[in-house]
Amino acid sequence: MARAAGRVPARPNRRRFPDTGRPASAGRRPRGVVAGLLIAAAAFGAAGAAPAAADDLTLLDADYVAAQGRATGDLKRWMRAAPLSELMFVLRRGAALGQNERLLVDEALDRVGNDRPDLRRHLRLRMAAADPGRARRMLGEVGRDPGPLLRRARASVFNVAVLLPAEGPYESYAASVRAGIEAGLAFANARADVPLRARFWNTGDDDPARTAAVLDSASLESAAAIGELLSVPTLALAVGARAMRLPLVSPTATDEAVGRAGDTVFQIGPSSWHRGATLARTVLAGGAPRVGVLVSSEVGARSFHAGFAETIEAGGGEIAWREVYASGNRDFRAEVKRIGIEDIGLLFWNGDAEEGAALLREIQRQRLEVRICGGEALAPSHQHRSTLPLLENALYVTDDWTLEPGLAAALDRLLRAAGVEETTSLHVRGFLAAYLIAAAVQARALCAEEVAASLLTWVRGDSYLRERGFLDWSAEGADLPVYRVEKGEGKRVGGP
Repeated sequence: MARAAGRVPARPNRRRFPDTGRPASAGRRPRGVVAGLLIAAAAFGAAGAAPAAADDLTLLDADYVAAQGRATGDLKRWMRAAPLSELMFVLRRGAALGQNERLLVDEALDRVGNDRPDLRRHLRLRMAAADPGRARRMLGEVGRDPGPLLRRARASVFNVAVLLPAEGPYESYAASVRAGIEAGLAFANARADVPLRARFWNTGDDDPARTAAVLDSASLESAAAIGELLSVPTLALAVGARAMRLPLVSPTATDEAVGRAGDTVFQIGPSSWHRGATLARTVLAGGAPRVGVLVSSEVGARSFHAGFAETIEAGGGEIAWREVYASGNRDFRAEVKRIGIEDIGLLFWNGDAEEGAALLREIQRQRLEVRICGGEALAPSHQHRSTLPLLENALYVTDDWTLEPGLAAALDRLLRAAGVEETTSLHVRGFLAAYLIAAAVQARALCAEEVAASLLTWVRGDSYLRERGFLDWSAEGADLPVYRVEKGEGKRVGGP
């Protein structure tokens, strides 16, 4: 499905930002995706290489000159010819631009029509911050209480705030997400006209109050944020992001209510509901069976089996029997007997892997002909070798997104270049979060409101997913595979 916020575009442009981080006149660029890793460090320093010829400033030249705080004739000529996105990129430097800030905002305002009211409002607030003499008129045109917005007038979409713990028991998990984010931005920057950078903020050891305070500081310079790791601090971020109208992408929180905090809050997912619905669609492709649902009390309130059951019924299947068993149960005689009485053809099960093994053995003992499906607890890698013959023809859906081969290979290469030996699901989630924000900016989103509007186009599917801000990656190079167990191995259904 084509849309503005699709894949990160790769298009030639004479203003393309050099992969080396040096002015275009400084020499030959390295080729390849990994070269993108060199962009951020060189491009965002307070100092840079000497500028090129005065009458032919590149973006990096102009960025260097503007950072000196003096309005030269060469810089003014560059401003008049530069694309809007490049003006906004240089403006990310904030008050350090000195008198150049006002000139850059003036040029940007001249480029923005009434069809982009959010960006015009942002630039008027920026002018009020840069030029106190024009503040009264600019704030009058904003049309609402400008106080909180004025504090964040210098926030830039080219500064992505990443809020993760750098200490405590979850530090290593956060480090994996961070590595994925860095790889995602490197991947996007290698293909972009104007690069993004990540600024990392330490949220501490699972402290919601500290997390909220860090968000307040980060929002002064960043117009998009990624974080946190756990559900409780992520909810604190989500509430703050809603109040600030700041787009926030949650990469890992498991509480699926996070996205209900506001329409600027998004979740990488996959949602448990989505996983259940994906599994159900695979089941329905083979007909509309008579289905039973058996889940552990440990997971009884979760949405995995709800997404499965609702999709089965919507597709013409029948949920003939439902039961919740006590977590830790290893005796399934009564449940399996009931499955036989109800003439269940396919059993959806969700619980602990050891419970699943006990259930399979009881099904064999009672000699029932019933197929089983569920989550990754049914994967051969989660079961003892002795259980594998009992798993034959079982279906299971994965817990995390799987990148398409080309994108997966690019991520692997970037991580290896950074010293990471094995790609995990945490790396993938961080990568997708960065990929997503970069795609929004490449699709012309230049303020927080425009980024949020772009991200909303990625929220599709059932009302459950839309209400919680879950992102649909089905058209963007990631999916949720379903596997069938054949001879002790998982074989992708419909895959190679």
